[in-house]
Amino acid sequence: MKPVNEADWLSRFNINITSSSNRIFNNGNHQLEVSVGLTPRNGQTVTQEQLDSIQLVTLEDDGRYQELSGEYGYADERDKRFEYYADTGSMPSALLESTTYRKKFYITSIASGGSRKAIYAAITRAPDEHYVSHTSIFNSSVTIETNTKLRRQRSDFKLEAVDLLQDTVTDTYRWHDSTFEARTSVDVDLYYLEFKNPAFRIVDVRVPFFSGSGCFYSDFNDDTQLAEEIGWPTAPLPRIYKRHAHFLVDPRAADSTFIYRHIRVATNTRDGALNFIRLKLRGAGAVLGEAYRAPRIFGVFDQYGHEHLIEMTQEQDGNLINFTMYDGRLVDFELYGIPTE
Repeated sequence: MKPVNEADWLSRFNINITSSSNRIFNNGNHQLEVSVGLTPRNGQTVTQEQLDSIQLVTLEDDGRYQELSGEYGYADERDKRFEYYADTGSMPSALLESTTYRKKFYITSIASGGSRKAIYAAITRAPDEHYVSHTSIFNSSVTIETNTKLRRQRSDFKLEAVDLLQDTVTDTYRWHDSTFEARTSVDVDLYYLEFKNPAFRIVDVRVPFFSGSGCFYSDFNDDTQLAEEIGWPTAPLPRIYKRHAHFLVDPRAADSTFIYRHIRVATNTRDGALNFIRLKLRGAGAVLGEAYRAPRIFGVFDQYGHEHLIEMTQEQDGNLINFTMYDGRLVDFELYGIPTE
């Protein structure tokens, strides 16, 4: 791109950082906000098509301007899951308010920590007529600094279990012309996974959610098949099962209630925490229904876009859950032997 270095169309064309810092983490998710402002000269106009042509560009070693790409990317919509860099600064409101048109962009980076990059704005007036904010007429640019992403350890997290409730559900079975009732005991625990440091929060999780939650579970047969427990003294005994199911709850699910039969448990009530449900069933009706399998390994995101890989573990034959940090790459959920549908 070879820019036009004159001001017969635009009187102002500038780019400014409008988040509170010029710093960005190199995790590919964290965003830095920049705003491009422009004002046409008296008697000139700017069409919507021309506004849509605005790009962020860099000056390459060969002297040409190229659209921002490679280790840097940008979008015209903000990812509202993530916060800007925690820093102090002031928005250049006077410069922005002095322009007629303004457009925001959101830059991401995977460049090495400590990298600095000068970025300019470009707009196309006609197919072979480009204006760049870097020319001597406008002389406007921003420099962004890339910080190394944060890596969390197991000791940075905590897992808290809350013993919620114990209840029973009753099912009716038929044997010839008779009916019998069998009860299944239900024990529900709610777990909170969160950062120990209250300055950090879990804002999302990378896992294939379809219905707001998914489970990984251990299925154990219980050998204590006692007739008096189910009130079925003459007919062949239905098999008694003991099952431990662990549900991973979508932190952004619209429905914030976990439901099993008539039992309801409120979830997502603690900001910045990821919820797990431990469901223990014992009885003839210990059935999980249509719950899909969720992976034991998944990624959690903090408010700055860092992804931390977590592997859930089970203890005491599934009666308790725990977790560890996973040090591999999370490429495909199906690689771990768990279907995503």
